[in-house]
Amino acid sequence: MHKHGHPPSNRFLLAIVAVIVIAAETSGQDAARPASGNSPGRLAAITAEGSTPPNALFELAAVAIDGEAIPPSTCICAPPGSVVDAEILISGWGETVDIVNFYEAWIDAEASSWSGQRGRVLPVGWDAPAAPASCDSDADCVPDLFCEFRNCVGPEHDVRSGAFIDRERTDFLFFGREINALAPWRDGSLDYLYAGWTTEGDGPLDLGLRYYAGTLLLVVSDDARGRFTYRFAPGTFDPGRVALAKLGLWDIFVPLEVHHLQIETDECDCNDNGIVDCNESDSDDDGVIDDCDACPESDLSRTIMLGACENEIINRLADNGCMMADLVTLCEQDARNHGEFVSCITRLARDWAREELISRKQHDELTRCAARANSEKSGAHRGPR
Repeated sequence: MHKHGHPPSNRFLLAIVAVIVIAAETSGQDAARPASGNSPGRLAAITAEGSTPPNALFELAAVAIDGEAIPPSTCICAPPGSVVDAEILISGWGETVDIVNFYEAWIDAEASSWSGQRGRVLPVGWDAPAAPASCDSDADCVPDLFCEFRNCVGPEHDVRSGAFIDRERTDFLFFGREINALAPWRDGSLDYLYAGWTTEGDGPLDLGLRYYAGTLLLVVSDDARGRFTYRFAPGTFDPGRVALAKLGLWDIFVPLEVHHLQIETDECDCNDNGIVDCNESDSDDDGVIDDCDACPESDLSRTIMLGACENEIINRLADNGCMMADLVTLCEQDARNHGEFVSCITRLARDWAREELISRKQHDELTRCAARANSEKSGAHRGPR
């Protein structure tokens, strides 16, 4: 299998024992994080009682687009076909504690990569099915894929070419210290784990700077449309928590404010005011700002419902800030009889199939559901204004 050059990092396996014990595979030697003397119950109590320091941040911020450096930002405009260089940045813990000895960041790349209206934003080096397919041997995979890491992957699959921790950077959180670090955790999963911990007792002080903690390179697909949000996922102690040591004990976890990375891919300034849209108000959180949203109170249900007809048609953003479910509701509200309702749903299904929001099979399923549904107006949701 073809492989790119890897950034300087070791490969690790993660196990959770007491607080956390992390064993790293390194040249036949195991490096383990010291276990806390506290019970899990005591740890939970300490975590719950901890306060969030003012301006303490745990960010996934873009620092370059197509190789052009930009100021670190969690809201950017990156056109289809571009490559985004994002970094995990940590800052602002000094109001609560003096030193930091451990950090952990999980990124839910699978859900994040689908989060726009259309297309994908995937990590560099991901050459595998969008939804990971498990396997025991090559025979379990479709042609042109083979079984590695117990997942079906392609010949160019190399997650470490797009996800790594550069421990030689002078702004790295633990630069100049004896440390262990890993990124990502599993080669066959889009749940990306970054973690680092120092084996020395004196971790870094908070000097009021943004400290580097990892790199994630992202490719915006040529057909990408809408806003993609790359989110931290709940980790061992929830996202954005850093472990703080006192006298060498790994016993205090302080939550930091978490900022996800938002990527606008096509219409980045819909109201032409010179501000990237993800920096403006979006009351219903559907990826379209209020000034340009035809459905400002969108139905964000996971799937589309037509009466009692069950289906797994994902409720996606259709157009002008309206979710597919909003447009179905509009058909319900405007139809004077069942025939008009069926005709309205049939037009929507045809348009969505043409725009590849649904498959042909889902098109047929939607029209069948409409024919069986009660067209009584529910008034449950507001349609376009």
